[in-house]
Amino acid sequence: MYDCHAEVGPCFSNPCFNFGSCRASCNTYTCYCPNGTKGSRCQDVIHEIITSPGYPSTYYDNMRRIWHIDVGLKNTVRIKFTHFGLEDEYDFVKIYNGQSTTCGSLANNTGPINPTDSTSTGRYMSILFTSDGSNTDLGFRAVIYKITNLIL
Repeated sequence: MYDCHAEVGPCFSNPCFNFGSCRASCNTYTCYCPNGTKGSRCQDVIHEIITSPGYPSTYYDNMRRIWHIDVGLKNTVRIKFTHFGLEDEYDFVKIYNGQSTTCGSLANNTGPINPTDSTSTGRYMSILFTSDGSNTDLGFRAVIYKITNLIL
């Protein structure tokens, strides 16, 4: 006769993404994320880092630069600025929720203060940096994350 008993804890279903390690505690768990990932379930992965042209030195007058981000099916895009310094009201980083600058706007950032994070509703995000013909600043550095959809 066999008496099999297996205790199933909160880590049994392996809830952590991207090789995160699950540690159970009572009826809950914590994911410990490897380098390059973050989020409650390690679902955020660094996709790329973008900077204004010339960063960390000053950017140039009359700039226009577009980044088109695609993180693949079943993912969304999050942008987090780690440094931000633009000429207030004249130079901008505009963030769009889609494949082009004709898609809905998520944010219109200017000035010396780090903007809040922006997240797309789908796999695409477009980022437009523009500067006017005078006065520049140090520009920006932003981390682009690929966010795994947690709804299975």
